[in-house]
Amino acid sequence: MIAIAAALIVVVGAGGNIGSHLVPHLGRLRGLRRVVLVDRDDYEEGGKNLTSQDITRRDCGKAKAAVQARRLRRINPELEVIAIADALENVPMGRLRGLILGCVDSRVARRTLNWLAWRLGVPWIDAGVHGEELLARINVHMPGPAQPCLECAWEARDYETLEQAYPCAGNVTPPATNAPSALGALAAALQALECRKLLEGDRERLAIGKQVTVSALTHRHYVTRFAVNPACRFDHETWRIETVARGPERLTVRQAFDMGRAAGGASLRLRVAHQLFASALCCPGCGRRRDLSLHLLGRLDAGEQVCDGCGGRMRAAGADLFEWLPEADLPPAMKNVPLRSLGFRRGDVFTVAGDAGAPHFQIGATA
Repeated sequence: MIAIAAALIVVVGAGGNIGSHLVPHLGRLRGLRRVVLVDRDDYEEGGKNLTSQDITRRDCGKAKAAVQARRLRRINPELEVIAIADALENVPMGRLRGLILGCVDSRVARRTLNWLAWRLGVPWIDAGVHGEELLARINVHMPGPAQPCLECAWEARDYETLEQAYPCAGNVTPPATNAPSALGALAAALQALECRKLLEGDRERLAIGKQVTVSALTHRHYVTRFAVNPACRFDHETWRIETVARGPERLTVRQAFDMGRAAGGASLRLRVAHQLFASALCCPGCGRRRDLSLHLLGRLDAGEQVCDGCGGRMRAAGADLFEWLPEADLPPAMKNVPLRSLGFRRGDVFTVAGDAGAPHFQIGATA
């Protein structure tokens, strides 16, 4: 029995072709106490999503995460349900410490989920469909030294076909899968059944390190076993993360660096995984520039990104983006501000790198 999975399930892509069918299954699982639903999108106006996703016409135009959260609460009022309408990269890592169920439709998102699961040391079950071939599949990943990860099965061409997104160009929307609703329901059922086995501790019959594919076209099913790839580009490292009692409103930049002082050396650097710091925004339409107090780019309010000149959306250029904050380059006044002022949230995991190591810290408990 994996206690962390029993306490919390995280569904990423909760409102899509697979996720919308998965949610009601989760509401009927025994032993489940908390569910976090992550989906940044809204259901389209006009009913376009009605043919592929398990929703009603009154859900159109509403946030997918919120719609599915209300539905889950109706099925099981005893569940604690948290809806997060944001991009996966913006969700604090500490809020994802549970059994992760991936219902995403891009390679980049799957790669991010794989990274998160291994860093946190939590299991994750990936589900996918192929609309034209009527294929539904699931993969079960269990982080560990002898366990294959998602990227162990990848070849050079898999990396070449990764969707590319740049801060100066905005988000990239992956192409539609064109999968029928019934195919998404099939993938969701397979995923829910593996989830049930995991919650009940049935490791013998859990498809760990395997891919199970069902062809609804030919009425066949296939099981593929994977092995750890010594040439895998991912390092398979699970982080040791220390939880800090204080929240981002009470923890200053200086105190964050002090926590990593044991990493040694005079040149400490701080970062948040999958986030970039921005010092300015530029408008691609009229060229207007706006200087910022240093802030996490993904955490800027929508209003801060509207150009005062033409009303277009402002973006960050490469010269104004930073992955790491070097302690030596920060002005003294910046070191005394709370992390919240830079866009940090409760549950964020930050890393302080020095000459002797790079410890990781989570800001505040999330339960």
